[in-house]
Amino acid sequence: MTEPELQLGISKDVLIMYKRQQLTETLADMISQSRRTVRIFSDNLEPRIYSHEAICQPLASMVSQSRRAKVEILIQDIEAVIKADHAMVKLMRHLSSYVEIRITAQEHSQYDQAFALIDDCGYYHRRPQDSRDFEVCYNGRLKVRDLANEFKAMWEQSRRATKLLQLHI
Repeated sequence: MTEPELQLGISKDVLIMYKRQQLTETLADMISQSRRTVRIFSDNLEPRIYSHEAICQPLASMVSQSRRAKVEILIQDIEAVIKADHAMVKLMRHLSSYVEIRITAQEHSQYDQAFALIDDCGYYHRRPQDSRDFEVCYNGRLKVRDLANEFKAMWEQSRRATKLLQLHI
């Protein structure tokens, strides 16, 4: 369980987590403290982490509280996301003005990391060499800036995941 004293934009401790459930709870806590932006990069939008009400509900609350709030998600494998019947896709369909999912350009298809950036200060990061370790920090602005620059470069070359907007019956 997440320690209650951890505050987005204040707590600088870098946490290493090994369990996805613990990561999901921590991300849900970080997102519930966010006010403006959440950016996610993931190959398949990791359903065991992100396809939970604990994540989607704080995202929906964040965007309902501010017209400037936004959620930007970059994925590489759209078929895996469709097959998983992902909760984030449902959220995107419901809040399409605030939540956007895009597919990376072909030149970024070998990018082998996953991360989430929350309000330009908090982050979750999984590097390829640390595939079992999840690094989390509530206030790591320098690392967030570096990852945000990578995200922005990929976002600008990505394309909208219009296939996810279709209703699958």
